[in-house]
Amino acid sequence: MKPWQTYFDKLQEWVPNTADIDLPIWANFIVVLLAALAIWIVARWVIGYVDRRVTKGGGIPLQEQTFRVIRKGVAYAILLMVAINFFRLFEFQGLEKLFSAAIIMRWYPRCGNF
Repeated sequence: MKPWQTYFDKLQEWVPNTADIDLPIWANFIVVLLAALAIWIVARWVIGYVDRRVTKGGGIPLQEQTFRVIRKGVAYAILLMVAINFFRLFEFQGLEKLFSAAIIMRWYPRCGNF
């Protein structure tokens, strides 16, 4: 057995099986919101960092709105993931597909003008 496989086997023994845990709906709701908030904070920090480095360095000529469009795209992606999770949580398949189509149609014209 390879050393990394042994490491993962030990890690799997230490970490409980999360598939067996059945969280209440409110706990799942809070976990998803906190995860989305954490992802948004990290993504915004990374985009801001890259924006500052590119504008300070001047190496790559980009339009001013480039990072604003990227930030909005990340926000729409996070919104889409959170909404789909909630619709699946409450078993609203029709609303899930409708919301996905609405977000895609909302985002499509912005990509064409970029």
